[in-house]
Amino acid sequence: MTSLARRTLPVLVLALVLVPVLGGAASAKVEKFTFTDVLLVDGDGTEISGAVIEANVKQTNKRTTGYCGYFTEGYQESLGYYFNDFTVDPDQELGDQLLRFCQRWFPDRFV
Repeated sequence: MTSLARRTLPVLVLALVLVPVLGGAASAKVEKFTFTDVLLVDGDGTEISGAVIEANVKQTNKRTTGYCGYFTEGYQESLGYYFNDFTVDPDQELGDQLLRFCQRWFPDRFV
């Protein structure tokens, strides 16, 4: 093996490894939403009015996930967060779907 080949081969191998990894990360699509004045109901029936939800849907070629960050009115206090797999219905507005998802899973959030 020539000197040039010995120097070029590791660079070529590294490029073949990194291109799919970096290309996959670059293909993620994230859509962000902020929902204000939301009514949240905890597992024990406690209602929290005027809440704020910072949410997003992240779509990759392997999976789609939903994320919800919960806050009291005016971001005074964090109420926790929730994330999990998310199924997109193409016949409904994405924001509406995500709001329902976040409200549905509020009792199971991480605090």
